[in-house]
Amino acid sequence: MEGLPIQIPAEIFQCQAVLGPKATLVWINLAALAQLRQPLRLDTLAEQIGLAEQEVSRCLALLADRGGWINDEGGLKSGSLCPPALKKRPPPLRVFR
Repeated sequence: MEGLPIQIPAEIFQCQAVLGPKATLVWINLAALAQLRQPLRLDTLAEQIGLAEQEVSRCLALLADRGGWINDEGGLKSGSLCPPALKKRPPPLRVFR
């Protein structure tokens, strides 16, 4: 797995306006940790992202409350990278060239 790109589902980008940039970044980092099979350390994650630990904690709470992007322990739902089922799918991202 090392050296391979981190895989991020498109849904996180489609929902980032609702989640906010900080929570989105926290979730992307959680996905990276899961794929690299590394534990979540709040202090290390906060330092890497450049946020206070309290702000990362607030982001984790928001991710758990807003549709269940993470479980109660701060990990990804069911240990997978699948985002929660969205009641109303946001429009697909448009790529401009």
